[in-house]
Amino acid sequence: MDSRRVHRDTLEVDRCLRIRASPPGIDPGFGVDAETLETSRTFGWRYVARAQANLNIRVSRLWLYSRTTVFIRCLDFVEDDTFRDIRVEDEYSIEQATATR
Repeated sequence: MDSRRVHRDTLEVDRCLRIRASPPGIDPGFGVDAETLETSRTFGWRYVARAQANLNIRVSRLWLYSRTTVFIRCLDFVEDDTFRDIRVEDEYSIEQATATR
């Protein structure tokens, strides 16, 4: 299999499989620290990484598209997420989408 770089952070394998990894980032911001009893927001760091793989196959009239995304967000404090009513320290998610035609 030949692979070629189509963007600085995207690798294309066999014209139907693309793998993309965004550079890890740091997201500074204010959040409600769950370790204290105060509801005021304190400054903290959130470390973010994301990777995605796309499969796009077309054979005659059949078309198959599949996308998988992995998302990781790590915090340097325990956040009291008042919007979702949960306590968050690290978040991990995997999303899968498939379509045919």
